[in-house]
Amino acid sequence: MLRHSHIAHLIQQGVNESVIKLMMWGTIDSKMFATDAHLTGSDIVPEINKLYGIS
Repeated sequence: MLRHSHIAHLIQQGVNESVIKLMMWGTIDSKMFATDAHLTGSDIVPEINKLYGIS
């Protein structure tokens, strides 16, 4: 559970997927990213707002 939360937090902070894979599994070829990255539809709006500088 802690790893799932940490990965979701890293994604929300804008950390690149390859960096997260290397940090968590030691390889950028890991297939576990899709399993452990628990994001929902509610994560979309804040991310797009951040992209366009909307607070």
